[in-house]
Amino acid sequence: MSQHQHSPAKAHRRAVTATVVGNFIESFDWLAYGLFAPLFAARFFPSDNSLTSILGVFAVLGVGVLMRPLGGILLGRYADRRGRRPALMLAISLMAGGSLLIGVTPTYAHIGLLAPCLLLVARMAQGVSHGGEWPAAAAYLMEVAPERRKSTYGSLFSLTTCAGAFTASLLGGGLTAALGPAAMAAWGWRVPFLVGGVLGLVLLVLRTRLTETEVFRREVRVRRDRGSLRQVLGTHRRRVLLAVLFVAGTGAVGGTWNAVVPALGGSLAPPGTMFWVVVCATAVLLVLNVPIGLLADKVGAARFLAVASVVFAVAG
Repeated sequence: MSQHQHSPAKAHRRAVTATVVGNFIESFDWLAYGLFAPLFAARFFPSDNSLTSILGVFAVLGVGVLMRPLGGILLGRYADRRGRRPALMLAISLMAGGSLLIGVTPTYAHIGLLAPCLLLVARMAQGVSHGGEWPAAAAYLMEVAPERRKSTYGSLFSLTTCAGAFTASLLGGGLTAALGPAAMAAWGWRVPFLVGGVLGLVLLVLRTRLTETEVFRREVRVRRDRGSLRQVLGTHRRRVLLAVLFVAGTGAVGGTWNAVVPALGGSLAPPGTMFWVVVCATAVLLVLNVPIGLLADKVGAARFLAVASVVFAVAG
């Protein structure tokens, strides 16, 4: 078989890889903040009460979360106007820039109030990025996925999200064991943000090689009227509401387990213990994601989602 005949399959694999690896890096960078927040809280919000410092960094985390819907709207619209590829490149640029900024920002002891302000700016950029990566990447992945494997391809998103949390917590546990609690609080907490920022820049280069999806070129770009948020809400109000409720529920529970629980547990358990708790929890999810996607393709996405929502509500 000629090289020309191989090229579509190779381009397909490259597109899927760049998309899901991007989600992994986005998740790594996004979740690292919550996992490492107890270590750098006092560096940006010094206080005699450690709880006050924790509340300060989690207030910044909360602002980042509030930026996610805005990022979804802005970058989702940008993806429909300019293409999936440029939206994906913009998303990873914001995430990498935010991570690098957190990694290099001097502490409150060196630059005063400017330190938490820069932390806030970095987290807002990451919020826009994380909110925008999902619609752009999901659209890209669904448009290149085979018709009967869309849930399986979608499961790669959950897989790489768990992999991001797994890797960030594994790095945290390893660094704590290697450096010790004092060094981690002094400077070790910067390592994941610097690593994530560099990985994001590498992925940015890789995403320059992505080709635009055939669906966008054939059906979206050529349309003069590409719709609006108002039209979507008017036409698909029920579906949008169900999707928002489902994502909000899973996001609230996931965020609690990935950020709030480790932060509170860190004040009760020995240093580094909560990193290993997250490693164990996400390792289980890593094994389950793809089989669940295969099951959803077999029974149908709508039926599977209905059952999954009930199970999730009861378990959550």
